[in-house]
Amino acid sequence: MDYGNLIGEAFRIAWRNRYLWFFGFFISGGATSFNISVPPNPEAQTNTTTSGLPTWLTSLGQWAQQNVVLAVALGAVLLVLLLIVFVGLALISAGGLVESVAGLDRGGRRNFASTWQAGVRNFWRVFLYGVLFFLIGLVPVIVIGGPAALGIFGIVAATESVGLRILLISIVALVAFVLLMVISIALSLIQQLALRELVIGGRGITASIDSGYRLFRRNLGRVLVVWLIQIGLALAAVAVISIIGFVVGITQNLGFIALSYAAPYPLVVGLAVVAGLILSLPFIVLYAVFGVFNHAYWTLAYLRLADGPAPQDEYAPRTTG
Repeated sequence: MDYGNLIGEAFRIAWRNRYLWFFGFFISGGATSFNISVPPNPEAQTNTTTSGLPTWLTSLGQWAQQNVVLAVALGAVLLVLLLIVFVGLALISAGGLVESVAGLDRGGRRNFASTWQAGVRNFWRVFLYGVLFFLIGLVPVIVIGGPAALGIFGIVAATESVGLRILLISIVALVAFVLLMVISIALSLIQQLALRELVIGGRGITASIDSGYRLFRRNLGRVLVVWLIQIGLALAAVAVISIIGFVVGITQNLGFIALSYAAPYPLVVGLAVVAGLILSLPFIVLYAVFGVFNHAYWTLAYLRLADGPAPQDEYAPRTTG
């Protein structure tokens, strides 16, 4: 496998097909890229005042104080609805990106509509696959974590020596942690391959996991190299984005804190929100591009490992199982 070509092709697909950025946003944690902060009110004293705030905001705060339970319930419902929408779009994006990247790699044509349709078409299968894989992931936690917890309780009950307790508990915890880490990494790699088996191969949910495991086992060395390269690229990307975000955030906060002493506070708050949204746009794009790149990277790696069929203009997955 030509790993340099794999990286270059994934980047080319991510950069040239900008309609994919919408889907990349929802699978990359792009929601964390919003950088909106409200500067403190310099006129606020120990006793909080509402002077200078809009009437509707003051009224809303008073209503929330008088109806705490209802306000908390409404906030919780809103958060749950937003979470459902975001998870739904993430599932659509996952299936749509896999199929579109495979089609583009095979010389086909794709656009926003076809990617969306592919994601919707695979929505329930990807959802059920995710639920099943989540349940599979609980097994090692129970199998390893349960005996480890019992072992720790047994150590505490068997000896009163603090030093011996610390030594034995540390050994048990370290062994359990290492085992869980190894299994978790293996499961995450199998999950990447199984998702492609589900969408590209058109296999059933359980069959895709079995095929993903077999593909992982047959190509253990190459899959680990692909994963290590991804980790390195991800760390570099996160480091660059975090440094830029830190510098921009500090500059933004200091600027608006200084401005809050010279301008009406509500105006400063409005400017801070608008500026935060504008400054968040480049980070949203970066996260979206990286999300597409990461998904394309694993899809292309899967195609190389699985030695898929020859390029064709229109790709249609098999519908077995």
